[in-house]
Amino acid sequence: MVVYINSIKFNRSLVDGPGVRTVVFFQGCDLRCKGCQNPQTWDVHSGRQFTYADESQLHKELDKKHISGVTFSGGDPLYQVEAFTELARRIKEETGKNIWCYTGFRYEEILADPRMSQILPYIDT
Repeated sequence: MVVYINSIKFNRSLVDGPGVRTVVFFQGCDLRCKGCQNPQTWDVHSGRQFTYADESQLHKELDKKHISGVTFSGGDPLYQVEAFTELARRIKEETGKNIWCYTGFRYEEILADPRMSQILPYIDT
């Protein structure tokens, strides 16, 4: 399954969750919030494909003891929820690291949508 991302910040974030985190910025968001920090991530196809090399590097970073976890941001990761769920499942099962997800959807909306709610077992916040 193809995942489109804007960028990955390896081992660099202190503000996207607890501890030192790696952040994956997804492409795709139709909300177009006023004051959005990442409007360049709105068009799902203007980023690049997340590759096997990206995933390998992500796992390598998450194996480091000083990395607390991974944060998924964007855009909005839930615009690519099927691929995001598969990626989050693999990360959670293989690393056990803490996973955060920033989304514009309310929790009630995610719960009410079977397609979106599939992600919930794999994210911590």
